[in-house]
Amino acid sequence: MKKFKLLIISVLLTFLFTGCDSVVFTQVKMSELLNNEEKTLNGLISIEIPSCNDYEDSRLPSKGLVNMQTNIPLILPDAKYKECYTKKFKSYADFTVPIKLSKNNNKSDKYIGLGADDANLLYVYVPEKIQKGIKNMQDKSLVKTNLKVQIHLINDLGKPSPKFTAFSLFLRDMPIEVMQLWLKEDSDPIITLSDVSVSKALNSPFVIVLLKTKE
Repeated sequence: MKKFKLLIISVLLTFLFTGCDSVVFTQVKMSELLNNEEKTLNGLISIEIPSCNDYEDSRLPSKGLVNMQTNIPLILPDAKYKECYTKKFKSYADFTVPIKLSKNNNKSDKYIGLGADDANLLYVYVPEKIQKGIKNMQDKSLVKTNLKVQIHLINDLGKPSPKFTAFSLFLRDMPIEVMQLWLKEDSDPIITLSDVSVSKALNSPFVIVLLKTKE
């Protein structure tokens, strides 16, 4: 028992000094960005926590999990707890969240959103209330949170996509500062925003991800 408690303390210290990873993930089709229809997309946020289960009684949820189950719905409206699991010695709490797809600057003041308009093929925004909630949670925590935003972009047009300029992101694992691109027919890359883009999304009205380019 003593060795087990020492192991738990070691895990917690490692967690405190290395920080935790949180990932916001959603999926959007190219056709959805190009039309004028607004809709709500399915989103998922995965938050790293020290453990899913209480170390004294594994039948009980850990304090970290209970804390997330209590606070995440207060910060992200309509967030619903999905599951907690361990992967490669790290534990994660998953929540489903609505992601608003907005058009022509009609941003939601309730949900994290993606947007498209005449100039931008894709931008990301975080309402001010959620920005404040995330900052307050980080200020109260001893753990530094490394937030990532990932978007699964699907070209469903049946042909190559229109050209666009990508800013400050990773396309699959390729880092891009500024580059003109297009998607091949039926391609579906994962876009990961850079730390700079995520910071801007959390501290300004929106951040441009993909800019429309004249043919």
